[in-house]
Amino acid sequence: SERKAAEERARQRQSQLTHVSRLGTLGQMATGLAHELSQPLAAISSYAQGCVQRLCAGDARPEELLEVMEKVEAQSSRASQFIARLRSFVRREAPRRTRVDINEAVRAASELLAVEAGQRHVQVRLDLAGTLEPIVGDPIQIEQVVLNLARNGIEAMDGNGFDGRVLTIRTEPADGGSVQVSIGDLGCGISSADLGQIFEPFFTTKSSGLGVGLSISRSIVEGHGGRIWATSTPGDGTAFWFRLPSA
Repeated sequence: SERKAAEERARQRQSQLTHVSRLGTLGQMATGLAHELSQPLAAISSYAQGCVQRLCAGDARPEELLEVMEKVEAQSSRASQFIARLRSFVRREAPRRTRVDINEAVRAASELLAVEAGQRHVQVRLDLAGTLEPIVGDPIQIEQVVLNLARNGIEAMDGNGFDGRVLTIRTEPADGGSVQVSIGDLGCGISSADLGQIFEPFFTTKSSGLGVGLSISRSIVEGHGGRIWATSTPGDGTAFWFRLPSA
């Protein structure tokens, strides 16, 4: 009983740390996320002002106003979906296990990543396998792993010229019916000495890093019965890989 209680306390602490990590990640991305939300709001305001001006001038035709209001509806839906995505990502709740489409998790993470990638002039390429078996896991946690690894890759290419800033996220079937995800950058790479420590808690190669993102990613992947690793050649970039058993 004492051992089970200790395991439950450890599980709760891990869940809390994972949640704090998600909040920290979005905090670092706040400027870009605000920009992403301001775009549909600005469009809605512009369309609404146009309708008001036409109504006041008395030359508005119903079919023209209908077209504009359809655009307003489309932009409001875009903003609503983005807010729902953020709320889902930061909501603190017990991990839930369900059937997860790994490609959908990658796409969802890419949506949150799009603004930061654009600000840093990074092209994100998705190379997703057409047919993959679903995995059983928590979709938000899997999304968090992809986001953590992808942001590391984006930051690693800050010193590259704009033409050399490409991040590739690939999904593919792997041995034993498992599913594999790789996230590769074209940055400066990681030395062999650091490569063996990067998943350790509080170890970081970044001057402003806390050293928790990769550690949490490893905990999530291993908690789903999978494994995570990295390969790197100094000067040629780094690739992070993780593999999860299918349902």
